[in-house]
Amino acid sequence: MRIDISVLVTDADDHVLLVHPGTGTRWRLPAATHTDTHPLGQIPTRALAAETDLHRPVTTILTIDHTPAADDDADGEEHVVLVCDGGRLTSTEREAAAVPDSATTVTKVRWIPFGFVGDYVTDTEETRIHTAYHAQTHGTLPLRLGAGASS
Repeated sequence: MRIDISVLVTDADDHVLLVHPGTGTRWRLPAATHTDTHPLGQIPTRALAAETDLHRPVTTILTIDHTPAADDDADGEEHVVLVCDGGRLTSTEREAAAVPDSATTVTKVRWIPFGFVGDYVTDTEETRIHTAYHAQTHGTLPLRLGAGASS
Protein backbone atom coordinates (compact mmCIF):
# COMPACT_ATOMS: atom_id res chain seq x y z
CA MET A 1 0.00 0.00 0.00
CA ARG A 2 1.25 3.45 -0.94
CA ILE A 3 0.93 6.44 1.41
CA ASP A 4 0.70 9.87 -0.23
CA ILE A 5 0.81 13.07 1.78
CA SER A 6 -0.79 16.27 0.42
CA VAL A 7 -0.73 19.72 2.00
CA LEU A 8 -3.65 22.15 1.98
CA VAL A 9 -2.52 25.79 2.15
CA THR A 10 -5.12 28.55 1.99
CA ASP A 11 -5.07 32.31 2.32
CA ALA A 12 -7.22 34.90 4.05
CA ASP A 13 -9.28 35.36 0.84
CA ASP A 14 -10.20 31.65 0.60
CA HIS A 15 -7.78 30.75 -2.17
CA VAL A 16 -6.17 27.30 -2.29
CA LEU A 17 -2.54 26.80 -3.32
CA LEU A 18 -2.25 24.31 -6.18
CA VAL A 19 0.75 23.04 -8.13
CA HIS A 20 1.01 21.77 -11.70
CA PRO A 21 3.13 18.68 -12.37
CA GLY A 22 4.09 19.83 -15.89
CA THR A 23 2.16 17.11 -17.71
CA GLY A 24 -1.56 16.88 -18.37
CA THR A 25 -4.09 19.56 -17.64
CA ARG A 26 -4.88 18.87 -13.98
CA TRP A 27 -3.42 20.64 -10.97
CA ARG A 28 -3.06 19.18 -7.46
CA LEU A 29 -2.15 20.01 -3.88
CA PRO A 30 1.56 20.00 -3.01
CA ALA A 31 2.36 16.36 -2.24
CA ALA A 32 4.87 13.56 -1.80
CA THR A 33 4.81 9.80 -1.43
CA HIS A 34 6.04 8.24 1.81
CA THR A 35 9.22 6.23 1.52
CA ASP A 36 11.52 4.83 4.17
CA THR A 37 13.96 7.69 3.47
CA HIS A 38 12.32 10.15 5.90
CA PRO A 39 10.01 9.72 8.90
CA LEU A 40 6.34 10.18 8.04
CA GLY A 41 6.09 13.34 10.17
CA GLN A 42 8.75 15.13 8.08
CA ILE A 43 7.22 14.45 4.68
CA PRO A 44 4.50 17.15 4.50
CA THR A 45 6.90 19.92 5.52
CA ARG A 46 9.51 18.69 3.03
CA ALA A 47 6.94 18.31 0.23
CA LEU A 48 5.61 21.83 0.74
CA ALA A 49 9.11 23.32 0.63
CA ALA A 50 10.20 21.22 -2.36
CA GLU A 51 7.21 22.16 -4.49
CA THR A 52 6.31 25.71 -3.37
CA ASP A 53 9.35 27.09 -1.56
CA LEU A 54 7.16 27.66 1.51
CA HIS A 55 9.02 26.71 4.67
CA ARG A 56 6.42 26.08 7.38
CA PRO A 57 5.93 23.36 9.96
CA VAL A 58 3.15 20.97 8.93
CA THR A 59 2.07 18.70 11.78
CA THR A 60 -1.70 18.23 11.60
CA ILE A 61 -3.69 15.82 9.43
CA LEU A 62 -7.00 17.29 8.25
CA THR A 63 -8.38 14.25 6.45
CA ILE A 64 -7.50 10.70 5.44
CA ASP A 65 -8.64 9.27 2.10
CA HIS A 66 -8.40 5.61 1.13
CA THR A 67 -8.44 4.41 -2.48
CA PRO A 68 -8.83 0.65 -2.89
CA ALA A 69 -6.74 -1.16 -5.50
CA ALA A 70 -7.94 -0.76 -9.10
CA ASP A 71 -10.41 2.05 -8.35
CA ASP A 72 -9.58 5.33 -10.08
CA ASP A 73 -5.82 5.03 -9.60
CA ALA A 74 -3.97 4.66 -12.89
CA ASP A 75 -1.56 2.05 -11.52
CA GLY A 76 -4.30 0.11 -9.73
CA GLU A 77 -2.44 0.26 -6.40
CA GLU A 78 -4.24 0.62 -3.09
CA HIS A 79 -3.23 3.84 -1.38
CA VAL A 80 -4.01 6.22 1.44
CA VAL A 81 -3.79 9.99 1.09
CA LEU A 82 -3.23 12.09 4.20
CA VAL A 83 -4.16 15.73 3.63
CA CYS A 84 -2.27 17.89 6.10
CA ASP A 85 -2.80 21.48 7.22
CA GLY A 86 -0.25 23.87 5.73
CA GLY A 87 -2.03 26.79 7.33
CA ARG A 88 -3.88 29.92 6.33
CA LEU A 89 -1.45 32.53 4.99
CA THR A 90 -1.61 36.29 5.01
CA SER A 91 -1.39 38.10 1.67
CA THR A 92 2.27 38.87 2.38
CA GLU A 93 3.08 35.24 3.25
CA ARG A 94 1.30 33.91 0.16
CA GLU A 95 3.57 35.95 -2.13
CA ALA A 96 6.47 33.70 -1.09
CA ALA A 97 4.93 30.69 -2.85
CA ALA A 98 6.94 29.89 -5.99
CA VAL A 99 8.43 26.91 -7.79
CA PRO A 100 11.92 26.46 -6.35
CA ASP A 101 14.84 26.24 -8.79
CA SER A 102 15.50 22.73 -7.49
CA ALA A 103 11.92 21.50 -8.09
CA THR A 104 11.64 18.27 -10.04
CA THR A 105 7.95 17.42 -9.63
CA VAL A 106 6.16 20.71 -10.43
CA THR A 107 6.40 23.51 -12.99
CA LYS A 108 3.87 26.09 -11.72
CA VAL A 109 2.12 27.24 -8.54
CA ARG A 110 -1.18 29.09 -8.50
CA TRP A 111 -3.67 30.41 -5.95
CA ILE A 112 -7.19 29.34 -6.97
CA PRO A 113 -10.40 30.65 -5.36
CA PHE A 114 -11.89 27.81 -3.28
CA GLY A 115 -15.12 27.77 -5.28
CA PHE A 116 -13.21 27.11 -8.53
CA VAL A 117 -10.79 24.32 -7.54
CA GLY A 118 -13.04 21.81 -9.34
CA ASP A 119 -12.12 23.49 -12.64
CA TYR A 120 -8.43 22.63 -12.06
CA VAL A 121 -8.25 19.28 -10.26
CA THR A 122 -9.65 15.76 -10.64
CA ASP A 123 -12.95 14.89 -8.98
CA THR A 124 -11.10 12.83 -6.37
CA GLU A 125 -8.71 15.69 -5.56
CA GLU A 126 -11.62 18.12 -5.38
CA THR A 127 -13.34 15.93 -2.79
CA ARG A 128 -10.13 15.76 -0.74
CA ILE A 129 -9.70 19.53 -0.92
CA HIS A 130 -13.31 20.23 0.10
CA THR A 131 -13.11 17.79 3.02
CA ALA A 132 -9.77 19.16 4.23
CA TYR A 133 -10.89 22.77 3.76
CA HIS A 134 -13.98 22.11 5.88
CA ALA A 135 -11.78 20.59 8.61
CA GLN A 136 -9.34 23.53 8.40
CA THR A 137 -12.04 26.21 8.65
CA HIS A 138 -14.41 24.51 11.10
CA GLY A 139 -11.92 22.87 13.41
CA THR A 140 -10.85 19.30 13.94
CA LEU A 141 -9.55 17.04 16.61
CA PRO A 142 -5.93 17.16 15.44
CA LEU A 143 -3.70 14.15 15.04
CA ARG A 144 -0.21 15.48 15.62
CA LEU A 145 2.53 14.05 13.37
CA GLY A 146 5.78 13.32 15.14
CA ALA A 147 4.76 15.34 18.19
CA GLY A 148 3.61 12.54 20.51
CA ALA A 149 0.11 12.33 21.90
CA SER A 150 -2.53 14.86 20.90
CA SER A 151 -3.45 17.40 23.51
